[in-house]
Amino acid sequence: MKKITIFLLNTLMILFLLTGCSDDNIKDDVHISNNVTNETSSIKEKGEIYTRGLFSYNGSASYENSLLDNDMTWVNESRLYYKFIVDMDNYNKYKERIDIPDLTEDDFNDKALLIVSNENIRDRNEIDLEISDVIVVEDTTIVKIKQKENPNYNSETNVFYAVVNNSLLRDDVNVVIEHDN
Repeated sequence: MKKITIFLLNTLMILFLLTGCSDDNIKDDVHISNNVTNETSSIKEKGEIYTRGLFSYNGSASYENSLLDNDMTWVNESRLYYKFIVDMDNYNKYKERIDIPDLTEDDFNDKALLIVSNENIRDRNEIDLEISDVIVVEDTTIVKIKQKENPNYNSETNVFYAVVNNSLLRDDVNVVIEHDN
């Protein structure tokens, strides 16, 4: 009887480890190639660009034209702006100003477009960033940003985007920069 109990406990532990048990087990080692991730990631497509389009429109960089100031949400801890686009009206507003993936109205039935922007001079360990994952912890959407594996320290990229499943969207959002220690 004792051997059967130990066998069952070991089997359950192996099954538990193989299937995962929480959002913390989402793969951190998913590598991007050609801007498309594999299906184990929350990110369906991602990329980055250098543009002035979020704060300047038709040559005017006035406060009224700044999407950073008037449409995006500032996260003080990471010093980044973000916006989840979930409909064609907002999508068209951003598509007119910056180069983002082509999406249709049907895409927004199950996807959202995340845009993250930086307007600050970053420390050396925060140059050449990318969106590494989007997860849910309790009732908060966590957008993870990290430095690329082999960073280009001359990179001027200031806008990052990712297409994600809209089931990840929560009212509470936090954008965090993860640092390798």
